[in-house]
Amino acid sequence: MKKNFIYALAAFSMLAACKPEVKEVEEPKATEDLSFYVKQVQTALDRKDIPTALVNLNYVLGKDSTRQGLRDTLFFLYTEMQNTYGMANVGAEILKYRPNDLTILEPTAEAMKLNGEFGLAINIQEHIFGLTSDPRVKLMVAESYAYQQNIDKAEENIRWVIDNFSGKDTIKIERPMVSEQNRTQKIKMTAVAHQYLAQIYAETGQKAKALSELDKALAIEPYYDLALVMKNELKFGKKRR
Repeated sequence: MKKNFIYALAAFSMLAACKPEVKEVEEPKATEDLSFYVKQVQTALDRKDIPTALVNLNYVLGKDSTRQGLRDTLFFLYTEMQNTYGMANVGAEILKYRPNDLTILEPTAEAMKLNGEFGLAINIQEHIFGLTSDPRVKLMVAESYAYQQNIDKAEENIRWVIDNFSGKDTIKIERPMVSEQNRTQKIKMTAVAHQYLAQIYAETGQKAKALSELDKALAIEPYYDLALVMKNELKFGKKRR
């Protein structure tokens, strides 16, 4: 389920390759203030010295919590590192000041979900839906409920998408076993919702209901790769490589 549902967090190869030694924070001269540490942050970022940048960012924010620009930088770095605990904690702080910032809301909710903080993730996702009316967000809510093992609420949210959105609404879905160049496929939202239901039913051992939902998805989108592969797995026991 994770592979099908998770909106992957961004990670640059530069950060993955760069593993600088963690350094102690340099002590400022007696006459200097926090601007010394802020300069250290920029210097570290210029050198791609992420650990040193993190140490100085956390030090400055520990002394002066009003520096929102630096907190945004810290959130960005944690996102690039896929540090979900850092993202969740810093994102929650940013949202105290900017509760409707969608660039922070969605990744923070995703991080909380991955950390097992399902209730917090669902609260944020419901808030996002209130701001955007985006049906994709309802599927995110359903996913969080499924992670929480609350299958009834997961099904309720998916059914809501099926009942309330037209066949014209689409979403980009990652295709299985396809090259990077052609990785995504634009699929009608209602077909995706039926496939989500099928996934939940399959995970809970309800094979017949899962196949029924896949048939509904394929009736809407006959070339929906993920649904086709999943149906093949359920019927013939074949697994994706």
